[in-house]
Order: sequence, then structure tokens, then C-alpha cells
Amino acid sequence: MDSKITAELKRIAQKNKGKLFPRDVIKEARSETSPLHSSFEWDDGIAAAQWRIEQARRLIRVSITIIEGREEPVRAFVSLTPDREDKGGYFPIETVISNQILKAQMLKDAEMELRLFTAKFSTIQELAEVNTAAQKFLQTRAG
Repeated sequence: MDSKITAELKRIAQKNKGKLFPRDVIKEARSETSPLHSSFEWDDGIAAAQWRIEQARRLIRVSITIIEGREEPVRAFVSLTPDREDKGGYFPIETVISNQILKAQMLKDAEMELRLFTAKFSTIQELAEVNTAAQKFLQTRAG
């Protein structure tokens, strides 16, 4: 990310007792001289369409289902990395777990997310057991 943008976000946070709120970022970004201005879509028609897409993504992400052999609900749809790099899209979880190629990609994605999780939370003592189990899983995937 551009260091000017980060500096501007830090400046805005300082104005608000060290806490950054999206509404304040938008307020500051309205000025065409702001380093944040070009990060936003200012055409209301286009912005509305983009917002509806975001709302659809949120709806998809919170949809749950029960899959055969499990009692607890799981996310009903899965976004896999190659699809995010292409045009996007989500697969029903049942499709992913029943297709070897898609399931392998989901495991690869899980591995990447687990690596990020353990790196981020490795210093939290309360998560030591979780991190140990995660490292054990990651080692089995590497070998």
C-alpha cells in the first residue's frame, strides 16, 4: 500500500483519539487533494452497483448449510483462490468436497490461511495449543 495513504490514515486516526473509523476516512477522502480521494468511487450510480455486489458477497458468506455426516452448520458456499484471481464466484460446499480437484484447492487455501493465522497470533499464549496443532497439520502437508 502507498505510504502516503497509510500516513493519511494514521493522521485521521490521530484526529480521533487514535482510532480510525471508515466514515471519517470517507469524509477526509472527499477532498480531491486528499491522497485517499482516488481510492474511492465518487459516481453514486457506479458506487451503488458496487455496494450491491458487496452486499451479495456478505449474504453468500453468511449462508450456512448442514452437510451429510455432520451435525454443525458450515458455510454453504466457498470461494477458492483461483476463482478470486479470475472473475470470482463461489461453489456450493457439497460440490467442493465431492470434487478431488476443488477439495485439493480448498485444502491448499486452508493451509495458506492457517499459515497467516499462526504468524499473526503466534505470540498469544492462550492460542498456544491451537498454534501447535496448526503447525503439526502444516508439517504433515509439507511432507
